[in-house]
Amino acid sequence: MRIEVHLHADIPMLEGVSRKQIEQAISPLLDYLDADGLADVKSLEQDEPGLRYDDKELMFLMCWTGETGRSFYPALEAALANLGPLCYEAVEVELTLYLANGEQESRLLFVGPTAQAIHEAQRRCMIEDVSAVLAR
Repeated sequence: MRIEVHLHADIPMLEGVSRKQIEQAISPLLDYLDADGLADVKSLEQDEPGLRYDDKELMFLMCWTGETGRSFYPALEAALANLGPLCYEAVEVELTLYLANGEQESRLLFVGPTAQAIHEAQRRCMIEDVSAVLAR
């Protein structure tokens, strides 16, 4: 069964990280998408850039919508795990699943250089969420 998903993240990378290193790190995802590199990953939505690396800003940008199957999530998790050591800091990766019944489900994944950095990013997001709820 195919399902449409949207990935979104702005991931700060360490100075000196190359596009080739990022492509090697996310190779499980590229293999799943049958793409040779970042430039081959096209979004279903024309106004979305897909996956790209801004080497001037040292930012790996994910804004991609596509149809996926069961093995997408493990490929994404493996890619994020490989990408972690190249990250400057831990950040959230938003994954939205568009279900067949018209509903959508959001998942928050994290990528970062260490488990501790990821834990701190999770903690920061949780504090922001709780603060937003309490502010209502």
